Amino acid sequence: MFRTQEVVARRQARTGFGIVLVVGALAMLVGDEGSAALIMVASWIAAFATYRVLAHRQVDVERCKPDSFLGSSLVWPTIGMLLMLPLLIHLPFAVLFGSVEGYGDWVALSYPFTATTTFVAGLLGTIRALQLADGRRPRGILSPGAIYGVSLLLGMIPFGVFILPPILIALTGAPFISLFAYQEKLVESEVGLEVTPEIPAAIARWRALVPKGA
Repeated sequence: MFRTQEVVARRQARTGFGIVLVVGALAMLVGDEGSAALIMVASWIAAFATYRVLAHRQVDVERCKPDSFLGSSLVWPTIGMLLMLPLLIHLPFAVLFGSVEGYGDWVALSYPFTATTTFVAGLLGTIRALQLADGRRPRGILSPGAIYGVSLLLGMIPFGVFILPPILIALTGAPFISLFAYQEKLVESEVGLEVTPEIPAAIARWRALVPKGA
């Protein structure tokens, strides 16, 4: 598979990965609390399986542009992981100190108190992702550290500090600092590749590194 095909396929795979996680979050929200743990585990398995399948499929790059699926491949995983990753981190502790069935109660308790945090983090993360896809470098409140800090603050207002220990909020949100930073490096590695099926991988990589006009 040529380099450009790999890039577009991976973008589609990341998009599918995120969509599956969002569907899983919705299923947990409307589903039976006793099946929350099963839905959580099944959603992550399905998401990784979707990524693997889509990442290895053939892509008709002649119908694609260099930025095809770039925005969606950043936005959907951001939203999906914001909804599901913190609760996945909670899962082993909820089971260890309670029960599998009790995990659903924990999820039901968490959603009302984390809704504002998740919404704001998702909004800022989406804006950041779209700016990256548009070739801009997000700064200020859209930096990884700023998004984390705002989310941590909102997670403790007005009653979160009494219901959910701040250390728990900080730990479950910490992985997103690396996620947001990785997205910037990911975009830098993918943009600039011309989507032409005739260019082999080695030439595509070379053309991505060499400045235009050189």
